[in-house]
Amino acid sequence: MIFYTSSGLQLYYEVSGNGSPVILLHGNGESGRTFNEHAKFLSVKHRVYVIDSRCHGKSERAAQISYALMAQDLKEFIVGVKITNPAVFGSSDGGIVALIAAKDYGGLLGPIIVAGANLYPDGLKRSALFGMKFLYFLTRNKRLLMSIKEPDILPEELFNVKNRTLVLAGEFDMVKTEHTKLIAASLPNSSLIIIKGENHFSYVGKPVVLCKIIEDFLNNN
Repeated sequence: MIFYTSSGLQLYYEVSGNGSPVILLHGNGESGRTFNEHAKFLSVKHRVYVIDSRCHGKSERAAQISYALMAQDLKEFIVGVKITNPAVFGSSDGGIVALIAAKDYGGLLGPIIVAGANLYPDGLKRSALFGMKFLYFLTRNKRLLMSIKEPDILPEELFNVKNRTLVLAGEFDMVKTEHTKLIAASLPNSSLIIIKGENHFSYVGKPVVLCKIIEDFLNNN
C-alpha cells in the first residue's frame, strides 16, 4: 500500500492482523521485509504496520533524508491512516526515529520499544563509526552520511517523554553499552534489557526471541 505525506512523498507500507496497533521501523539500508516473520507472529494479536522509510525499500527516493524528517513521516502516517496510540518498535535507525517521535509527537504514540539506537554518532563504538565513514567514502551514500552526522539528541530532551519505553541492545552491540544505559536512564518511564550473547543485528534476526520480548513488554501494563 502507498501513503502520501503532506509533501507528496510516497511511503510504502504493509498491514496485517487485527487488534491493538503496532508499527515496525527498520534500520539503515534495510526495508520492511526485515520484519516479514515478525509481522506474522505479532499479527496474531495485533494490527501490524510495516513501513519502508523514505529512501528505503519500495518507498520514494526523496531528495532529503534525516532522522527528523523520518520522524515527521511517521507522525503524518499515524495521523493520515488514523491509527490510535500505536506501539512503535524501532530497530537501529528505526529506534532513533522512534525516540525523536516520542519526544516531539509522544501524544500520538503508545508504548515504544527502541532497539540498538543512539542519541549522537559518538554513542557508537569507534570501529562501527569508522566502518560507516569508510563505506561512505566508497559509496557516497546519503543514508550513510546521515548516520555519520546524525542524530543530535540531548539526553535531557528525553526527560519529558511520558510513553512507557523499553530500551534494548545486544551485549556486543555496535552502540556502546554505557550509551544504551544513558538512553534508558534519560527516559522517565523506561526499562532496559541488554541481551546476552547478541550483537546489533543478531537478535533482530531471531523473530521468535524478539517478538517474545515485545509481547511481554506490551502485556506488562
